[in-house]
Amino acid sequence: MAFYDSAATYDSGLRYDEATPPTPSHKMSKTKLDLKNKSDGELNSFAKEHITKMAGNPSFTTPDPDEATFKAGSDAFDTALAESIATQQTAKEKTSVKDAARAVLENLLNKRGKYVELKADGDKTKILSTGFDVAGDRTPPSLPVQVAHLSVTAGDADGELDLQWDPVGSVKSYKVHVCTDPVSTNGWTEKASPTKSKVSLMGLTSGAKMWSRVCGVGAAGQGAWSDPVPKIVP
Repeated sequence: MAFYDSAATYDSGLRYDEATPPTPSHKMSKTKLDLKNKSDGELNSFAKEHITKMAGNPSFTTPDPDEATFKAGSDAFDTALAESIATQQTAKEKTSVKDAARAVLENLLNKRGKYVELKADGDKTKILSTGFDVAGDRTPPSLPVQVAHLSVTAGDADGELDLQWDPVGSVKSYKVHVCTDPVSTNGWTEKASPTKSKVSLMGLTSGAKMWSRVCGVGAAGQGAWSDPVPKIVP
């Protein structure tokens, strides 16, 4: 039974069967860090900017971890990153100096070779007595010499290591092996077969201590392994 003294009038526009509109819900925002996709430099800048914006921020007066702990972690990474960059730069500079010295030595050997050839006057015995080979003599190929001065540094991405070593003459390629710590005879795994004296290894386990070694492969077979070098994977 309808009561005509209801607050709603028949000409008010309100329909008696009309549903009440839903109240909009509040969407909860979440933080986005995307740390794994940041390079070391980007991560360092990201942390420093966060420290700056958290200082005196009235919305976050009791941060967890606390300000001192967070800044100590950020400073430690900043120092380690600077040292890593300096080490890589030093390695590149030393390699450049070595390459220049090699070019000078090769030029000296070429001049000495011409001198010996002229003075020997075609005498094979005299040429061989200098330690030089005789052109046209077929000598059996020898095994590549041991790879020297293997350098292992952190790559730009997580799980990446960059390897570089002195080039070995008369090699077709190199073998690159890695082994997780502790290093063992049966723990080595081949990761790459580059033709140049450098390579980047991807997809390694971040935080793991990894040993690396390299050997040259030539016509006579595989040469001696380099001394293994340890490095923590970034």
